[in-house]
Amino acid sequence: MDRVIEKALEIAIRKNDNIEEPVRYLEIGVHVGTTFKNVPDKILDRQIIKEGVDPYGLYDDVHRMTSQVFFALNDYFWKKKYDVIFIDAFHFSPILNQEINESLKCLKKGGIIVLHDTIPRKESSGTVSAESIVGFQKAVSYPLVKNYEPSEAYKYSTDFPGYPEANGDCWRSVVNIRMTQPNLKVCSFNECQSMESTILMRGKHPIGLLENIEQDDIDWSFFTANKNEILNIIEFKDFEKFAFLEEKWKIENIYRPYLN
Repeated sequence: MDRVIEKALEIAIRKNDNIEEPVRYLEIGVHVGTTFKNVPDKILDRQIIKEGVDPYGLYDDVHRMTSQVFFALNDYFWKKKYDVIFIDAFHFSPILNQEINESLKCLKKGGIIVLHDTIPRKESSGTVSAESIVGFQKAVSYPLVKNYEPSEAYKYSTDFPGYPEANGDCWRSVVNIRMTQPNLKVCSFNECQSMESTILMRGKHPIGLLENIEQDDIDWSFFTANKNEILNIIEFKDFEKFAFLEEKWKIENIYRPYLN
C-alpha cells in the first residue's frame, strides 16, 4: 500500500494549494504499523503530520480508541481536517460505511479517502461470518477493560477464531457509495494483492448499471460479474489522470474516466 498512500498524498497536496495548512494523514486501523511507519515524513517539500487510530495503539501517534470515538472527539473538540484518510480497520461494511461518512466530514478540499481490501478474490474472503463479529466484540473490549499493555492487547485481539483475516465485505461499502453518493468518484487498483484498494474523491461518477437495482439485491454473483464497473478498476499508472480529470467519461462496457 505504500505506493498508493504516497501517491494519494502527493495528489492531495497538489489539489490543495494552501501551503499555510499542515498536511495531515490519518490511518484508521494501524494494525502492526506496516503501512503507517512507511508513510514519508515529507512529500513535495511539505511536512506530513501522521495520526493513527487503533484500540491497541502500538505507536506514539496512535489514538488508542475505536474509530467511532475518535471521530466523535474530532468533530466536537479537535476539528482537524485531513488530506488523506486510509481506512483499513474492521472489514465489516456497516462499520466501514460509518467510517467513510465520518471521514468525509473531516476531509480537506482535494482530499482522498483510501479503502483497503475492497477486491476479494473468492466468496469466502468477501463475507463476514457471525463468528467474526463475536471475535471482534471481544477483541475491542476485553483487552482494554483489563488494561493490558498495547502489545499484549493487540496479540489478544488476533487470537480469536474467525477474526477477519481477509477482505470481509468492504466491497459492499463501495456499492453503497456508488448508489448513494453521486458527488464522489471512485476508482480501484487490482494489479497486485498489496495494492488492492479503492480511491474515493469528490467528483461526479455515473451510477451506471446500479441505477435501477436495490442494494439488498446485489449478491456475490452480481458483484463478481460486474466488479470492473462497480469498482471502476484502472491501472495504478492512471491514478493521477483520474484524480485531475473533471467529469468526463466514456463507456467501454464499464464506466471509466477518459485516460487518454
